[in-house]
Amino acid sequence: MTPIRYLLRHCAASLDWTLLDAGSGRTLSHHPTRDAAFRQLAGDASVLLCGAIVRVHSVDGGFEGEREVAAIAPTSPPPRRAPEARRQPPAPAMA
Repeated sequence: MTPIRYLLRHCAASLDWTLLDAGSGRTLSHHPTRDAAFRQLAGDASVLLCGAIVRVHSVDGGFEGEREVAAIAPTSPPPRRAPEARRQPPAPAMA
């Protein structure tokens, strides 16, 4: 799946960090620190499934870099054995 894209910007008026949807520019949440924003993303179910790419802007508004939040690959249950695949007794030895 394609990673979800976000923007993380510092808000000078409220002195917090704003997480935005990169596609629509819609504000998703406010956080006291950058790390708090990444902790929230790391616990989001859709981010765990798809991963995320976050473009981080610094306090002065300039582009600082991108950070990636890795997706966690879903674990599949162990394969089930078919009933006919049960262990068969060994065939008698031929003389």
